[in-house]
Amino acid sequence: MKFKTLTIIALLVILIFVAFRIAAIFMVPFVGDEPNDIGIILGDISGFLNFYSSPQAYEFDQARFPLLISTPLVILAGIKAIIPLRLLFFIFNLLYLFISFKLINLLTTNKMAAWIYVVLLASSCYLSSFSVFTMSSGGNLFLLFHILTTYFFIRGYLELKRTGRFPSFLLFTLLLALCISSKLFGLLLLVSLIVFHFLFGNKKIYINSPPPKIMFALGIFFLVNILLINIVPLDAVQKLIFSSVFALAYLVLILFFAVRENNQKYQKIKVDFFEFWSVIVLTAFNLTLIFSPVYLNLNNILKAFDWFNNWNQGLIISGSNYYDIFLIMLMKYGLPSSFILIIACFVYFAVRLRDKDKNIGNFLVVLFFLIFIVQFIAISLVGFKVAWYPLAIFPFLYLPLVFLWELAVRKHSKKLLLVSLLFLSIVFIDNAARYFYWFPYGHFDGAQYGREYIGWNRAGFITFEIFPEVIKSLDTISSQRDPNGPVFIGCHVVNVPRYNQAVAYYLRNYYPSKNGYNYFFTAQGFDPNDQVDYLLTSPVYYPEFEETLKGRNFIMLSTLLIKGIPIASIWQKEI
Repeated sequence: MKFKTLTIIALLVILIFVAFRIAAIFMVPFVGDEPNDIGIILGDISGFLNFYSSPQAYEFDQARFPLLISTPLVILAGIKAIIPLRLLFFIFNLLYLFISFKLINLLTTNKMAAWIYVVLLASSCYLSSFSVFTMSSGGNLFLLFHILTTYFFIRGYLELKRTGRFPSFLLFTLLLALCISSKLFGLLLLVSLIVFHFLFGNKKIYINSPPPKIMFALGIFFLVNILLINIVPLDAVQKLIFSSVFALAYLVLILFFAVRENNQKYQKIKVDFFEFWSVIVLTAFNLTLIFSPVYLNLNNILKAFDWFNNWNQGLIISGSNYYDIFLIMLMKYGLPSSFILIIACFVYFAVRLRDKDKNIGNFLVVLFFLIFIVQFIAISLVGFKVAWYPLAIFPFLYLPLVFLWELAVRKHSKKLLLVSLLFLSIVFIDNAARYFYWFPYGHFDGAQYGREYIGWNRAGFITFEIFPEVIKSLDTISSQRDPNGPVFIGCHVVNVPRYNQAVAYYLRNYYPSKNGYNYFFTAQGFDPNDQVDYLLTSPVYYPEFEETLKGRNFIMLSTLLIKGIPIASIWQKEI
């Protein structure tokens, strides 16, 4: 089959999956944190002028750049901005696929290998959920800037090996800052790149940028001024004005330097390894403050350091173990595909070692492995496991399949080509079958936070899809009651009170009865003597609570399912 025909087939497959993802954007109601994210933005806007005076006027998060770029749409449309926001973030996902194509083409100089990689990414059930439902989690932005930063580093590294010069030094730094601003896990990418450069890169580097001393002095000057703004006795509005002016001026100056660097307006200068990375780290840190402006209030940086402890102590964790990340990734990748992946890795490295393959593109596999292992170790050590932790490195699991195919083509090995095509076919079919089975709820394939035995966050990721079904079922159950009388429902879908309160809030405010019943949803701690007409629970999120109800004379009136999964139950005390 000719290359042109294969390219057309790959493009058609990608377009089919893109079309289904766009359909999911319109088909699925509020998911997970989406309503909360919009509420945070609206709260930040209302408390904007009190940014430096009231810690209650705004909320800080791990990374704020996704919320920052969402703000204009939320200002214009409020809570109705959800579809435009999903479409906006979906565009970032498409850009991610494009850069992924460019990256594999750069490494292999084989466009078919690049098309195969994009087909696998587009058909991934796990990645499809993040392509549609992201805002505060920053999934699509993080994916995009993670791969862009990696792409520009590899391009610079290849140039460095050939000529000793690292091009687009400041553009690379800008992209790194955007990656960290989208999710703080971008710091792990920075660590990986530094280690790789230390082990395999030239220690003497030429750059076409302002001298490191100037860049370092500029960065220190910016930081000192931001620190002074935070501590001097000015009112909040004055502090906001000064910090905004300094941030804008610094950003404009860096962009000006980056444009001049790209046009080679600076003389080529030699820097050592320490100077090179010191400027990158300092400049990227300052730009992260600007792209995530909540950190211009330096108190929030201190809060960020304590974020992990606060979450661990918030009763959101459900028995996480160090090895749970293996289970999460196995769940996301799929059992048949995982089996094929292990074999493909073995075959690929066996062939390379036997033939002593020195191809530079394959040599950079070490970089992907290093990025993968650094982040994998980091997320294995933290006390909780959630699905978006491995998001940026998950696509790397498809690389061994693509590299094996490229190796077979390059060596003109028909046997190896048949093996690689078989592997690719099995993984693609496994991906596509699971995607279409769960459509449009692709995130159900393991759910965002994994399953209970993985130690997942039982924060109610799926509860928003079930809300209309809850009201419909209550309307049916209540049909024999006085339609004018109040109906009290106790919400106990998780073992974390504040999430039960969120469930009660959204049911009260956004999902009225179709038949005019007056439903009152409460979320106090459970007491068997509570005067409630019904209890709303979840066999997925809080199964142990349902077990206690069975022994307390409660009967289950209704079990509500989404795509065959029992998500919620409605109970009544036996009379």
